[in-house]
Amino acid sequence: MVRLVLILLCMPMFLSRAAAAEGPRHKLIRDGRRLVFTGYMYPLTMPQPQFEGLIAFLKEHGYSGFATYIQWDRVEKQPGVFDWSHYDARLRYIVEQGLELELKIATKDRPRWVLDIGPFASLQHDGQPANPMPGRQQNIVTFADDEFNRLQARFMKEVSGHFRGIGLDALSYTPVFGGYGETEYECWTYSDYSEYAQRQFRQWLRERYAGDLAALNKAWEADYADWDQVRIKFDGRKYSAQLPDLRPWFLDFIEYREWSLGRMLAQMAEALRAGDPEAVIGAQLGRIFHVDCAMRGTFGAFRWGKDYDLFIVDPAPLDNIMAAVDQVRASGRLIGLELDGPYAYVRDKLDVDKTYAQQARTAFAAGAHIVYTANWQTRITSSYPATTAQLRTVRVVPPMTPARGEAVYMNKWAMYAFHEHDQGQFTYRPESALHRPIDFITDDMFLLDEGLLHRYEKIFIPFAPAIGQDAHRELMAHKDKLVVLDERFGRNLVPRR
Repeated sequence: MVRLVLILLCMPMFLSRAAAAEGPRHKLIRDGRRLVFTGYMYPLTMPQPQFEGLIAFLKEHGYSGFATYIQWDRVEKQPGVFDWSHYDARLRYIVEQGLELELKIATKDRPRWVLDIGPFASLQHDGQPANPMPGRQQNIVTFADDEFNRLQARFMKEVSGHFRGIGLDALSYTPVFGGYGETEYECWTYSDYSEYAQRQFRQWLRERYAGDLAALNKAWEADYADWDQVRIKFDGRKYSAQLPDLRPWFLDFIEYREWSLGRMLAQMAEALRAGDPEAVIGAQLGRIFHVDCAMRGTFGAFRWGKDYDLFIVDPAPLDNIMAAVDQVRASGRLIGLELDGPYAYVRDKLDVDKTYAQQARTAFAAGAHIVYTANWQTRITSSYPATTAQLRTVRVVPPMTPARGEAVYMNKWAMYAFHEHDQGQFTYRPESALHRPIDFITDDMFLLDEGLLHRYEKIFIPFAPAIGQDAHRELMAHKDKLVVLDERFGRNLVPRR
């Protein structure tokens, strides 16, 4: 049967489905090492001879799969009317030539009729720009509008159902609803001050505080007379490396945002599986634990992504590739790592031909199941020939054994509380793991998997100036295993459920 590998950025909460029974597509990914060319949209628009030449080139150079985008605005130009003519012939050609096909479902490319509905978030807060980046004041999609989420989910179901229906079995699907394939809330702003989010946040707060406005006023040191006055706040201040931001309204907003994202992603995942019950669903996390993305919600990936099958990390060229894989390994998920295009290596003045292939080797050695080579455009057949030649060999690198019985704790709430201060927690590696993998674990990961901490004999804690109460309690239950390197550990307890 023709295989279609679709990767989707849809991830609901962590406990239930993903870690449960794995189907044949999960096993196919877990048992192999896949090198996948990410072509975005352009291969489907190039002249047919050039397209066929690209596919032949990929096969010759050791690629096993091909990832491209299914654009919402190309398929559903009128509500409820779906036209697949832009995709069917070329996608069928790809799989007939022996490449697995991975599809990213791009609801970021919205039809005109969806734009006319206007369920979009505002980067303005009370009339003031909430985003310090010039030219970034445009509206973006909101996670908080039920109708827009319903429309996205309907499209997801149509995609997975259509390709399954014509015999192109999808190995995995990844929804793309942001400009870079990650969550649409950008790295540099807290985002979504729209009325959609304000209403949803108020309802979330009502449930959190059991409808007791007096309790919220006490926690927030506020004096709201009724619930309708409660609004998402923004002050734009930077917080120092010494003083964590532990204001209850800020922590409430962070937790709400994770919940809202997870709620939307759960709906999309359910729709994908309705169209294809065997779907493997992926989430593109971006530079998941990079300090630049502290406000995007990726620190909560193991909570809002708990039902997802595949986590795709996207380190920058100068980042530590092994550490990127380390940060998701302990979740038990399938792991994909996306290497940015050679132009990024040129930009950062790296030796492209030597470094690019070595990054792929390192990812596979560290435990990645899939490596995606992205942003090549048509240059893969004409530029950096030594790089492409080396890609034939990257999948045969021997696997490395992670540091046995050891893990590094990455402190989720401290990273939120310091907004944008890394404090070195992502670069710390004990002596035993200087040149080999080691599991990195987060609050959500072990709070959602009660057996996780039992698997380790030693847990290093390099950075913990503010820690959730539940995470602190769980770690202290294993205090004989802890190697605490931060004297502030346990000093600031964050009252999060």
